Amino acid sequence: MKKIYPYFYTIIPVPKDDFMVFRCLKCEETWLGNIKQFSTNDTRCPYCGHEGNLNHFYETAYLDKVQYYHYESLKNLLELVGVKANIQKKEYGYDLDFISEKEPDDEALQVYLTKAYTILKKLAEENKLDFTSNIQINVEDVIDVSEFVLLKLNCCGNLMMVNSNKQDIKYCIYCK
Repeated sequence: MKKIYPYFYTIIPVPKDDFMVFRCLKCEETWLGNIKQFSTNDTRCPYCGHEGNLNHFYETAYLDKVQYYHYESLKNLLELVGVKANIQKKEYGYDLDFISEKEPDDEALQVYLTKAYTILKKLAEENKLDFTSNIQINVEDVIDVSEFVLLKLNCCGNLMMVNSNKQDIKYCIYCK
């Protein structure tokens, strides 16, 4: 994969058969909704009823991948100034494990980043930057779709997918 750098890339969630992954921040349950069947930008969690904007629920679902690419871009940026690091998965999120030296304090990290952004700017101006600007994240990159089953909702006839172990939904994601 070509390298990515901060502020130079866009995350693009890619639906599978018009279904996108959604996750509730309140109860942390995950489901798939058909993006063509939503009539408004608002929805609610089918399990706990927590209401919010569609973006809120899908951004929560893709947050882990977004955080990973943030650290990937930071790692690539630091490599421009000779600082080597690996991305480490933590219990919650990611972190950088520095290889070429001890972990820098905040002040040293800012010095590295300032130098790296100067180099990055110069490479961009000279068209010598080989990078990816759009990163597609597929549904399969976020969840195991084989664990989900298709449900036809009684209230509106729309379709959604839920975990096969969590089929007892209380609220419709499409109706208010």
